[in-house]
Amino acid sequence: MSQTSLFYTIKKGDTLGNIARQNGTTVEELSKINGIKNPDRIEAGQQIALKAEAVCGVASCLTVIGTPYPVRACFSNTVARR
Repeated sequence: MSQTSLFYTIKKGDTLGNIARQNGTTVEELSKINGIKNPDRIEAGQQIALKAEAVCGVASCLTVIGTPYPVRACFSNTVARR
């Protein structure tokens, strides 16, 4: 899967509903994977993940505090061995 199909940059006039329909997902799923509390409040320029794999893959997710928009960082569950 290409990077362009994993993320979308919101443009003026976009709604989460339209973005969801165009990408075969739901408003609820987009809200969940992007930490969007109010789907009616998105802003032009905001980049969102379209698929859960974009933010987590098979790793654990953690919402990073203090970012302009909710951002999820992924951390592997593997532990390095010596």
